[in-house]
Amino acid sequence: MCPAPCESACVLSINDQPVTIKAIEKEIIDHGWEHGWVTPLRPSVHTGKRVGRGGLGPAGMAAAQQLTRAGHDVVVYERDDRPGGLVRYGIPDFKMTRPSGPPGRPDAGRGHGLRVRRRRRRRPVR
Repeated sequence: MCPAPCESACVLSINDQPVTIKAIEKEIIDHGWEHGWVTPLRPSVHTGKRVGRGGLGPAGMAAAQQLTRAGHDVVVYERDDRPGGLVRYGIPDFKMTRPSGPPGRPDAGRGHGLRVRRRRRRRPVR
């Protein structure tokens, strides 16, 4: 998602290649996922409070993850047919290169204890 404007502004490019921090960070986290080093942080204490959060976009998932880590029982409601929020539906394809396959870790939030409810398609009333 990050366009990495810091890479083109890197002062190392005066004499050498700039630091490709975006590629480095992506490689680190992909390596961690492949080797099972990334694990969910479960809360040590459950508050017993229930929270409903709207949206499976980046902001909705981050908020739900933090609420879960605080010990709340979180349900995320999604109205669209796929997760992604504004990243998926608000940015035109010509402005952002998208992977051709399925999204990267769609079930990662469930490891934290998040529950997801999608909009049900309703039959037309006759």
